[in-house]
Amino acid sequence: MFDFEKPWMAIEEKTRVSFEKELQKELGEEHPLYQKAVRAIARREDGDDVLFLLDPQTTECAVVHLTWQGCRDFDEKWPMAEIFMSLDEFKVKRMLPDHDEFCD
Repeated sequence: MFDFEKPWMAIEEKTRVSFEKELQKELGEEHPLYQKAVRAIARREDGDDVLFLLDPQTTECAVVHLTWQGCRDFDEKWPMAEIFMSLDEFKVKRMLPDHDEFCD
């Protein structure tokens, strides 16, 4: 189990699929996450950033800023994605700085 710090919070199993479906709707063929099997595991409570697990073996993950347009954007860089080699890297480079900013 991974402990998330505010503003990050674990996604409940019953809502996980909705985030995964929205991601698939938004991804174009040129996007690095296109056709990857992903699992939504956390989200920011104050925005549209969602943490997706890309590989359960290595814990490679990505923070994706969903647009909630329900369709692909013409600009292939959307939705914006920041890829981390592990959950530990996500924690150090993203979650803890987000927590500090959120609590200030």
